[in-house]
Amino acid sequence: MKYLFTVIIIFLLPLSVYGVEWTV
Repeated sequence: MKYLFTVIIIFLLPLSVYGVEWTV
């Protein structure tokens, strides 16, 4: 369960970073 949570964070982190770059 903790492994899945870590994978989700690792997957969403770059996604949010790209989102911020696209917004700016």
